Amino acid sequence: QYVYSLGYDSTNQDLYAGTGNDGQIWKSSDGGDNWAISADFNTGTTQLAELDSTVAYGTNFRSIITHNGYLVAGGYVGTAPGLYLFSVDVSGNITLVDQESGGQNWPDDLYSDGDFIYVSGYGSGRDLETWSLESGQLTYLDGIETNSSVGVTGIGGYVVLARGSIGISTYLADPPGSLSPGSLTLIDTGWSNGQSFYWMAKSDNYVFANTYEGFVYSFSVDGDGHLTQIDSYDTGYISTTSRMFWDGNFLYFLLLNDWIYTFSVDASGYLTHITSLETSSEGTAKDVWGDGNYLYVSSAAGEILKFSVDGSGYLTELENI
Repeated sequence: QYVYSLGYDSTNQDLYAGTGNDGQIWKSSDGGDNWAISADFNTGTTQLAELDSTVAYGTNFRSIITHNGYLVAGGYVGTAPGLYLFSVDVSGNITLVDQESGGQNWPDDLYSDGDFIYVSGYGSGRDLETWSLESGQLTYLDGIETNSSVGVTGIGGYVVLARGSIGISTYLADPPGSLSPGSLTLIDTGWSNGQSFYWMAKSDNYVFANTYEGFVYSFSVDGDGHLTQIDSYDTGYISTTSRMFWDGNFLYFLLLNDWIYTFSVDASGYLTHITSLETSSEGTAKDVWGDGNYLYVSSAAGEILKFSVDGSGYLTELENI
């Protein structure tokens, strides 16, 4: 099992593998020698060991996930979008298996439910897409215009999409083996409260979304796919929203001004702000991932910051890798 991260050397777009477990990663679009990573790290590993790299012939990646044993990355070359499929062997060697054009100019986020790959973005009339993967081949199934989309996740068989000022919406994809597998149907839409929603995370029972206005929201999704807003918290920071992550114990909200907010979530979905910590990062904070014992934050300065997390959710910065 490996950690996967995306690097940019101003000439080539590379994928790198290091030790640890596989997980989601994301690369910033700021230019220069930037890194951003959100992946399962081996908690005993403090240094990333590069095992292999491969040029993916793109100018920018926005997100990457694991899906049925493969890596799937969303990126674009100029204004031409695409999905890239990579295999990884037991030694960590990466091979580009497939590359397909998508419907978005800017694919922002990816989500896998094990059956399909969902791609969110904006442009070209298909802001949310469904893709299948069979025998190393990516196949486009459906795409719908949502007017805006950024973060995407899923819970209880439903796809949950952050749609900017439109709010939060849920969708249902026809299952494999149906007449139109992957075909998307809008279930519930438009919860916005006048704010612009960006990135998402999920626990076993709830989904979380953050906004341009600096809020964190929690929602439940019932068995029919309908949303109920449960709670919210105002960080007081506007236009600094970055990614979120739920590690099974706590919710982390990363701000572009290099602050991390930690929340607990009770059995009813209510948020409690535990602590806020300013990191030592010298670049814009980009992504966050944790395993319940350690938290990792990446930045546009090529850093990976490691934090310990105690039983109450308090963070201590350990090192800048």
